[in-house]
Amino acid sequence: MELDQSALQSLIEANGTEVYTVSYDGGSPGNNGNAGVLHCLEAYWSYDDNGNFGGPYNDIDEALFDCHIGFGEVDLSINSSELSSKQIASRLELDCSAGHIVNLNEEQWVMDKDGELVLYNEDEDEDE
Repeated sequence: MELDQSALQSLIEANGTEVYTVSYDGGSPGNNGNAGVLHCLEAYWSYDDNGNFGGPYNDIDEALFDCHIGFGEVDLSINSSELSSKQIASRLELDCSAGHIVNLNEEQWVMDKDGELVLYNEDEDEDE
């Protein structure tokens, strides 16, 4: 018996563990959405809210695509049970201005003047 793609996807969605979720909102219907990575059957599976579903992948990095790491200046929130905030920040490909804040594992990170994401420190704002 061969399992079709739809049945496999349903099985993974029902039994997989969410290990990476991203939601973004750019203020318009065409510029917001959700995507994620599930771990199931000793593999990783990628999905987004446009109906794309892929896998199996050997590790989480293989499962991360543009819809998971590439963003412009949008409200961005990413949570992962497998990657630290620092690991997420190093993987992101952001096209945004200095001072733009993103939420990584429920911590605020900010784009610095050198184009790097750093942990947001409110005390630094007060010193300026």
